Amino acid sequence: MKKGIGDIGERLALEFLKRNGYTLHDRNLRLGHWEADLVVFKGQLLVIAEVKSSIRRTAESPEARISRAQFARLVGLGTFLVRRNPQFLELRIDLILVHLKADKTEVRHFEDISSYI
Repeated sequence: MKKGIGDIGERLALEFLKRNGYTLHDRNLRLGHWEADLVVFKGQLLVIAEVKSSIRRTAESPEARISRAQFARLVGLGTFLVRRNPQFLELRIDLILVHLKADKTEVRHFEDISSYI
């Protein structure tokens, strides 16, 4: 995927999360081999959000969009951040699918994707 589509998708996903009460902690965070598109929080909940953007709608299920290895890296990063930031008592890994269309953009938010992996 072209970087431009990914950047647009991340921006739209962040706008969606903010409208739903989340606050940005970090964007495109990289620590060693860990990386996350969006790190947001709501109260004491820290959310690591992986954003997948596309210009074509696919029938893929959420679990097909993220590998077990990638999920494990997101959990590792989230665990590290929770340990370093005691104000966060909960961690959740989310997936946000952004379908970019000419007439309307669709954002689908899958909370706690551990059940999909």
